[in-house]
Amino acid sequence: MSSHLGYEPTTERRSSDGPAETRAAAMFPLRRYLARAGGRFRRWAGGPADHAGAPFAATRNRLIATNVLVVAVVLALLSVIIYIFGVHAAQQETVAQLKYYAAAGAHTAAENDGHPPGGDSGPRRQLVAYSPSTPDIFSVVLASDGTVQFDSDQIVAFGVPVVAAAKPILEGQQTEATPIVHADGHDFQLYLTRVSQNDHLQWVVAAGISLDVQNQELSDLVRTLLIVYAVVLVLTFLTSVFLTERGLGPARLAFTRQRQFATAASHELRTPLAVIRSEAELASGLIGDSLEALRGKHINAAQLTASLEEALGESRAVTSEVDFMTRMVQDLLVLGRDASDELAHDWTIVDLRGVVESVAGKVRPLTESAGLTFDVSAASDGGAQPVWVRGDAGLLRQLMYGLLENAVRYTPSGGTIRVVVRAESHAHLLGDRRRHAEVSIDDTGVGIAPEHLANIFEPFYRAASSSLALHGEQGGTGLGLALTQWIVRAHGGSIRVHSQVGQGTTFTIELPLASGDLLRTELEQPQDASASANSTSDR
Repeated sequence: MSSHLGYEPTTERRSSDGPAETRAAAMFPLRRYLARAGGRFRRWAGGPADHAGAPFAATRNRLIATNVLVVAVVLALLSVIIYIFGVHAAQQETVAQLKYYAAAGAHTAAENDGHPPGGDSGPRRQLVAYSPSTPDIFSVVLASDGTVQFDSDQIVAFGVPVVAAAKPILEGQQTEATPIVHADGHDFQLYLTRVSQNDHLQWVVAAGISLDVQNQELSDLVRTLLIVYAVVLVLTFLTSVFLTERGLGPARLAFTRQRQFATAASHELRTPLAVIRSEAELASGLIGDSLEALRGKHINAAQLTASLEEALGESRAVTSEVDFMTRMVQDLLVLGRDASDELAHDWTIVDLRGVVESVAGKVRPLTESAGLTFDVSAASDGGAQPVWVRGDAGLLRQLMYGLLENAVRYTPSGGTIRVVVRAESHAHLLGDRRRHAEVSIDDTGVGIAPEHLANIFEPFYRAASSSLALHGEQGGTGLGLALTQWIVRAHGGSIRVHSQVGQGTTFTIELPLASGDLLRTELEQPQDASASANSTSDR
């Protein structure tokens, strides 16, 4: 009935075509997945695809290859040593067992005239045949003429060449032997020893064991070593990749920042150079036109004066741009120095409060002209006492001047700038309390948006608020805060910033205080020098 309705042919076509179509459809996603996985692995193994990380890809691959190669060689040597030691130990243990068994057999043979206890057990006695797959030990006793005196396991019938192995002992060349013989596709370890009476050879006792079990154990050892070898190599590869990424990460980041820094520096220097060129061309054109007019007497004194004044203005603009570039180059030179290089700084004991007050005196005219309230406060716990730190006085003055000038630039008229210098202490993990100097510069300026706070210390980074400078030049060189952070780190300190748009910004600097011994040494030097000078003058 189903055939009459036409269902059967349709079912046959689906049953014949369906599996092939299903297999083909299943293969394409698998191929695509494998292709994508292979591409990801090649990109991952080849290192970063971006141009900034490309110089480190070869180094990364060399480090990984070197680590894996060294571990592979060491593991191979260890595996070979373990295998050789395992073979030697197994052979020594086997021979020791056979010696013990042969010694017992020799004693029994001596007591029973070459036969085991219990009566006749000659070569014609049919017992259970020896199985090479078992670790059982067999024994054979040979008479002095080489005939089989005792063979309970039918070893000689199995084809084990015991008589041939015993020939050197039968001929008096050796007293014992430990050969490895082969029979019917199996290896056997034998131990043969002579039994003498009145210095005459009576019997040769042979004890042996099949090496199939031992060979299987050695094969298992080889497989285990290979598995461990492969696992350790994979772990070494993954660990090498992880460690090289961790190790080269800072270098790659530094290289990227250096490229960005060089790009930004070239861009920033290109702009004033273009301005200088245009201003110089304009000034030279004005002077040239004036000279041509003077030669032809087509210009009066008033026109000449106006032209020269315009050329003077252009030359002053060139001078201003040169000054801007000079400051930028000086800042770049400072940023290019190693902050941790002790020899790059003029280290002395500096009164940080005195540095702040000195810089504040220079900044005060700027605050007065901008209509700002400027307050330099002393800490409540320290009064007006000096706050001694070890540092470079010139860099510290540059640090304070940059922050104060920045505060003046972005604080509207009527605002307040407050500076606090104090000595603070905090608990350390080891339980002691460590003291540090703290400088806080707080203003009621335009503030910095939260999305810009993480980047304000990067060279040439300018937040949107930099275009809102209320006093002084717009934006500056973009190196001020980067230089500030560099100076703080060079002194072993830290800098924090807290800001809210429209409410103001607070910069907090922490520097380690000078140690007592260093402070006494530095402060005693001037006294010693003055005492020496006074004694010299008295003489």
